Amino acid sequence: MSDENNLWNPLEFESVTTPKAILSEQASYLTKMTKNVLRARIRAGTNPKNLVFNFEIIAPSLNNYVLVVCSVSHDLVKWYPLTLVSHPSGEIIKCEDEAEFINKLKEELNRKDVIEAIKSLFAQSRS
Repeated sequence: MSDENNLWNPLEFESVTTPKAILSEQASYLTKMTKNVLRARIRAGTNPKNLVFNFEIIAPSLNNYVLVVCSVSHDLVKWYPLTLVSHPSGEIIKCEDEAEFINKLKEELNRKDVIEAIKSLFAQSRS
């Protein structure tokens, strides 16, 4: 394949922080905080109009039990506003920009029911 056949104009990529990158960073922190007893991951999917990312916590020693904490969906090109959906409550939260998303995600990750579920999975994974 020769460059002379390349019909593309040069592509320039800038360094940006995507909603998925923010979720992935938090997943890494949780995995580290639990010393790999629990693992968090971001599972990507799509619907007809948007990219969708699920924040999942996995308990490997409990037959890979998966707890979906929240989902984020946004347009392919325009990331904000995005929709943050709380699981299992189903609350739908609109975030207009990155700062609002980070604040709402922090609230979501620190909800009492989420923390209780993480503590329960951790305790049962270690016994």
